Amino acid sequence: MTCQILVVDDQFLLAESLSDQLRAEGYAVIGPFSRVGPALRAAESEPIDAAILDIDIDGESVCPLADRLAARDIPFAFFSAHAGAGDLPRRHRAVPRFRKPCDFLQIGRAMATLIGRQQSAADLAAKE
Repeated sequence: MTCQILVVDDQFLLAESLSDQLRAEGYAVIGPFSRVGPALRAAESEPIDAAILDIDIDGESVCPLADRLAARDIPFAFFSAHAGAGDLPRRHRAVPRFRKPCDFLQIGRAMATLIGRQQSAADLAAKE
């Protein structure tokens, strides 16, 4: 089964390039979304394995979406020009961060790591 990655970024060309790279690596992309509201609705209804989120979406914080993903145990990483830990609430400071611009291959590897950790945890839980 193909892993589903939610992409949320308000910079169209960057979001499309990132989505293309993820697809080239074999992921299915949900989005990209350029607004928090539609992305939140997708997070409620779509089967998401991981997400990559810009921190600031056209002046709106992505934290409500990050909180929802965390509540659903969906791993995510931040991809933003504002990628410093001080730009985030304490509860999200340990989340992987990538500063724009960066190598999209690096993000693809991070998604594989996040999904691997999630699947390993699910496998352990299933064995109990």
